[in-house]
Amino acid sequence: MKSSECIVNPVTGDKLKVLRAGAGASLEDGYLEFTLPPGSNGSPLHFHSRIRERFEVVDGSLSMIAGDPRRPRVLEVGGSLVVEPGVLHRFWNPRTEPVTFRCQVSPPGDFETFILALYQLGREGQTGPAGLPRSPLQVAVLLDLADFHFPGVPVFVQRCLRGLLVAIARRTGAADKIVQLADRLR
Repeated sequence: MKSSECIVNPVTGDKLKVLRAGAGASLEDGYLEFTLPPGSNGSPLHFHSRIRERFEVVDGSLSMIAGDPRRPRVLEVGGSLVVEPGVLHRFWNPRTEPVTFRCQVSPPGDFETFILALYQLGREGQTGPAGLPRSPLQVAVLLDLADFHFPGVPVFVQRCLRGLLVAIARRTGAADKIVQLADRLR
């Protein structure tokens, strides 16, 4: 895939461009551009234990939570926000116009594999209406790749459960399938 190509998730209507790949031996950060359609739910409230993200709005307005869930923010064109590891955050688009924003992921780790596989699962009709995989094994592998944690559940519980499911996914080939799905879009 060329960095200028746009990938559409037909389930959510979200669009993605990989502006600079961050996977592999490269030390560069992952750099992605997303376009959320009007009314998009975006991401659920979560945090990463190792990943730092920088969001910058290119067009439209992006609603975000970063830190206190009771204090949502709106980023306008040119506005940016850095979310450090451990900080609760989410983004969405409640407006009637699309929003385009860029996200810099550092360190990139396997985040690119996570997002490409998630979009490809949607393109192949393997997700539910919210855009999440139907398979708990696939969900576990994706969450692991993205260093993704939910609030309200102790991290060690999430890691234990996820580790068990990822181990099963490796034994059954479900983990390899996630990588293969991402590779179809590279």
